[in-house]
Amino acid sequence: MATDIFGALPGLLFDASSLTTSYQVVPYSAMAYPACLVRVVNDSTKAVWVSFDGVTDNTYLRSGSDAEIYAQVNKQPSNNKSAFPAQTKMYLRLPTGDTAGTGSVIVETYYNKP
Repeated sequence: MATDIFGALPGLLFDASSLTTSYQVVPYSAMAYPACLVRVVNDSTKAVWVSFDGVTDNTYLRSGSDAEIYAQVNKQPSNNKSAFPAQTKMYLRLPTGDTAGTGSVIVETYYNKP
């Protein structure tokens, strides 16, 4: 059972120069614990799409932007816990027709400690 103690997994860096217009899994992104918050920072020179299944374009990030994706927001009833399932992987790709840039995409994952 999850507690109210917050934990963080090590941040993951993905080299943006290796991005293509096809989804690529972020290495080691399988979440060891059910995550309540995922933060993705696009510190690259190109926009990227983020996906949680490698097929669906879920979140679009412009160059220099970031997204915080909360699993708990709007959970009903509000005292229930909600999270991305353990072992969820993240995928990145460039928008159609774009070419690789420079920099990194950083993935940060936070969870309620068991």
